[in-house]
Amino acid sequence: MSTLFLHGLGQNELNLSLDPLLYYLSLDDGEIACPALVLCGEKDRANKL
Repeated sequence: MSTLFLHGLGQNELNLSLDPLLYYLSLDDGEIACPALVLCGEKDRANKL
């Protein structure tokens, strides 16, 4: 199971909000950049890997 770490650009810690900034899902095999608005969908997809 991959461990997900959310990194908000210009943010400290896990500050999730409807922000136009990109959030990174750091997976075991790399990082996926995705808009905050679709973060939930990307996270769900990543959890199924």
